[in-house]
Amino acid sequence: MPFVALYLLVIWLVAGPVVVVPLIAVPLFLVTALLIQLRLRRIVEGAFNDTAHKNSVATELLSGIESVKLAGGERFAASR
Repeated sequence: MPFVALYLLVIWLVAGPVVVVPLIAVPLFLVTALLIQLRLRRIVEGAFNDTAHKNSVATELLSGIESVKLAGGERFAASR
């Protein structure tokens, strides 16, 4: 934020009242960025949960295959 203040100060020194434009634009940009970040966080968390669920299903499936092989029931399981 100190660079934003420096930037606004330089604009004010060079162009005077033109500094109003960035004074309005900066808060709008920050609010928009915050809203987008919140939405993206929800989307990413949902994707993460979906991936975690898929990985747990795959792990259970693979551990079940090993149990069938260890018990010698491969032919029985294959016929099902």
